[in-house]
Order: sequence, then structure tokens, then C-alpha cells
Amino acid sequence: MSLPAITDGTTGPPANLTVGPVPAGGATRHVGLVVISFATGSNTKWCIYMRASLGRASYLGHIDVTTATSPNDATWRTSDYTVLNVLHTSIDEDVADMILTSNQTAAQLWTAARDLFTMNKARKAIYLDNDFRQLVQGSLTVHECCRRQKQLADVLSDNDSPITPPPPR
Repeated sequence: MSLPAITDGTTGPPANLTVGPVPAGGATRHVGLVVISFATGSNTKWCIYMRASLGRASYLGHIDVTTATSPNDATWRTSDYTVLNVLHTSIDEDVADMILTSNQTAAQLWTAARDLFTMNKARKAIYLDNDFRQLVQGSLTVHECCRRQKQLADVLSDNDSPITPPPPR
């Protein structure tokens, strides 16, 4: 059985995923450059990267449940384990401790990650909005300051409190 390759987002050829034992020292992170973690406070970038990687390999149905769940079908199970492996290698250990369960499908893991980062939206938005409005350049470079501002704006948007530009004068 041949499974579609998943790429790592570089300009090189696709990285073929093989089913087999995990190498000593754990699985390498070969799928993408973005790891979902509490440090970023947002899962938007991770979702974008994962959807692109999984979509290119025709595995999106395993996370958005457009592929019928067939745990008794060996082909479906193999594909779902492939998607799980991709997701596992892109999740920070602290996040993994909170969302991993045994016998979890890729769709269940995807949903758990989404739910973890969207809980308590109103409370998060209050603190994030304050951080956004109190941001000063200080010793940051202009690039670092703009990047931090963009990160805060993205997290606010994730929490249903997008930053809107002021009305024209």
C-alpha cells in the first residue's frame, strides 16, 4: 500500500513517511517548522501549517472528519496513524500532556488541541487586549516589536476579539 508523502515545507522533495518503529531518541520533527505550544498562546499558525501539509497529502479528511471514520478498515487505520504521527511531532510536550489520550483518532486529537486553545476566550481576551495596548518598543527592534504586536493581534482574533483599525478621521 502506498501512502501520499507529507512535505516539510522546504523546497526539497517530499519527505516519505514510513510505517515502522520509532528511531532511538524519538521521532524527528520533519513535517514543519511550527510547533503548537503554550509559549505562542495561539494555534492559528499551527493549524495553517498542518492543514496545508495534510491537505497536500490528501489527509485532511482525518482531521475535519470528511473521511468516514472506519477503525475496522486497515487502510483507514494506517492513514489515521500517519496523521497522528504528523500531529504528535508538531505538538510541544506541555500541550501533549494536556490533550493526548489513549486510542485517540487524529480528529479527536485535532479537536482537543483546538478546544485547549479556545477555552475561556473572554477572560483571555481581557488580558491579551491589555498586553496589546501596553506594548512598547523599549529595547526591542522594530521588527521584534511588530512581530510581537502581530502575535498578540492573532491571539486576540483567535479569542473572538480581533483588533480593528480606528475609523478614518
